[in-house]
Amino acid sequence: MKLFLLFSIISLANSFSFRRGMVRQVASNRKEKNSEGKSYIIDIDGTICFTEKSDYYNSIPNYEKIEKFNKLYDEGNEVNYWTARGAVSGKNWDEFTVKQLNNWNVKYTTINMDKPHYDIWIDDKAININDI
Repeated sequence: MKLFLLFSIISLANSFSFRRGMVRQVASNRKEKNSEGKSYIIDIDGTICFTEKSDYYNSIPNYEKIEKFNKLYDEGNEVNYWTARGAVSGKNWDEFTVKQLNNWNVKYTTINMDKPHYDIWIDDKAININDI
């Protein structure tokens, strides 16, 4: 039983793209980070846009949030977007997502795909979008 449980945990961990090199970076605007700058990882749907039922074609940008994150970028911080788009459906949203963020004038260091799909994310450094 213990061996089965250990195998199950390892299999679950391997199903996520947490291993180095598994995150797909689909766009980059690398620039010199401010010496005091921070590195931010920001979700897309539900954070910088309103999206219902994975209907990305009809996502509505939240320009108030976009401006806050653009300001962080302008101040010399790294602003990395990471999305789970396509994690459940298997559809590739790379090109569409980059174009969409560019059309919304989102400033970014990187846009990354393959964020794992989850119900609740617990992290000691996490901030809920409603708290900023």
